[in-house]
Amino acid sequence: MYHLNYFLAFAKKYGRAIFYMLALILFWTRAIVFLDPDFGWRLKSGELILKTGIQYKDPFSYTMPSFPYVDHAWLQSLTLSYLFPIVGKIGLALIYSLFVFLAIKISHSTLKSSVKKDLTNIYRKSLGGDFGDFSNFVFLLSISLLFVFFGVRVQILTWVFLALLLKMIFDDILWKKYRLFLPLIFLVWANTHGGFASGLMSFFLVLITRSLREKKVNLYSYFIFIASLLITLVNPYGFGVWREVWSSIVDAKLRWAINEWMPAITMLNLPMIVLGTFSSVFVWKQRKFLKTEEVFLFFFFLVQAVSSRRHLPLLVIAGLPIVTQAIWTFHNQLKNKKSALERIFKAYRWAWLGVLGIVLFQLIFDYAEGISLTEENYYPKSAVYYLKENTPPGQIFTEYGWGGYLIWKIPEKKVFVDGRMPSWRWNAPDGETNSAFDDYTKILGGELDYKKVFDEYNIQVVLWTKPKDDTPLDVYFEKVGNFLTYFGYKKKDFKLVKQLEKDGWEEVYQDETAVVLKKHK
Repeated sequence: MYHLNYFLAFAKKYGRAIFYMLALILFWTRAIVFLDPDFGWRLKSGELILKTGIQYKDPFSYTMPSFPYVDHAWLQSLTLSYLFPIVGKIGLALIYSLFVFLAIKISHSTLKSSVKKDLTNIYRKSLGGDFGDFSNFVFLLSISLLFVFFGVRVQILTWVFLALLLKMIFDDILWKKYRLFLPLIFLVWANTHGGFASGLMSFFLVLITRSLREKKVNLYSYFIFIASLLITLVNPYGFGVWREVWSSIVDAKLRWAINEWMPAITMLNLPMIVLGTFSSVFVWKQRKFLKTEEVFLFFFFLVQAVSSRRHLPLLVIAGLPIVTQAIWTFHNQLKNKKSALERIFKAYRWAWLGVLGIVLFQLIFDYAEGISLTEENYYPKSAVYYLKENTPPGQIFTEYGWGGYLIWKIPEKKVFVDGRMPSWRWNAPDGETNSAFDDYTKILGGELDYKKVFDEYNIQVVLWTKPKDDTPLDVYFEKVGNFLTYFGYKKKDFKLVKQLEKDGWEEVYQDETAVVLKKHK
């Protein structure tokens, strides 16, 4: 009993610090081990900027070398390239971990001081202690969902800028005092990441709905919006940045071709399910007690998140203060009913404990996923070393997810396709393709004759994932596919590596991750 009481007393006294320290360690270690597929080409892009200046044509592919290239996060690419030799991956991981905490802290701090005071009272009476931001189970769910998308990735800064923008918009004092500085924020944002477009949409939506609610138009606020919009053109690419952003917005193929762009319903994540369900229901129920612009903004980002899981972090950043505000309004309606308050405190305690359990359970899977995407486990590290020692005379064809890694590790060789190129489409000159990504998917689906493409680009080496034996699940899906063919389903049996082997390509290297095949002379 003495030890239990000591533990509880310790938890109450240091609980806030413990939660923050554990969360920082988790984010930091994930960013260290997880290697984003775009990390490599961003380093090389930054190197080129430092050495020769901004690149206006694609410097990395042999399929679209004349394409008007836009690095919408050029300032981050440059910074990453400069810092990486100094602080390494560990240092960058810490910097981006701090960015995440900055984003979510700014978002949570959007709440008014009176609301924070009431909520702190709820937390203490419900939980018997104060764990800071972590006392809010919505905050727990939110930070858990951000963890899934976290790494040394350029979109993290959009989370920070969006949080800062919304805080300035919804904080009356900050809005009146500093709104003139918003164009400067968008100037930096537009040169840091293409997510500035989401910020402008949020800004415009809030202005419109606020005007409708107040039944008046504040021309000065709209002037600031127009200035913010125009200043995004102050970048090395001018309108090119908007072209790059627009191509991703309207590209319907992205939603089903790239995992992170797929609809949120394709993602099995317990905190997402709980947060999405609770938030949407609760905000809708309490909509009469929230500002119109808050409700519209929440459901705007909810629709975006449902359509593409990539937007889930933006929903988290925008929704955290709004959902928390909805909880406060619900409490306010019952604060004069003592019996009801006691039930609320009890229900909140169990809800918080349940959410904590869900978050810890999900972290096991999310961390394991991060481990599976390390350089050693996911990328062809040893195979790349082999290719550097035995550089082929022709071009290399490799997986989409490995393109950025090859740009980094074998800079003397260009790639067929990489993470920059899914939405690149144009009327190409002779010797280039209209869309490298479309060609890539057609080759893998057997819809485009690989021989014709390989001959056109002088591809003599294929670096591919090592074929694995079929699992019971693979056999099951094979049978399902066979069954569905009776109903018109077109089954794709084409396997590139198997076809290459049939056509006489020679396997010259293999390890646990990758296989290298060379064209037979």
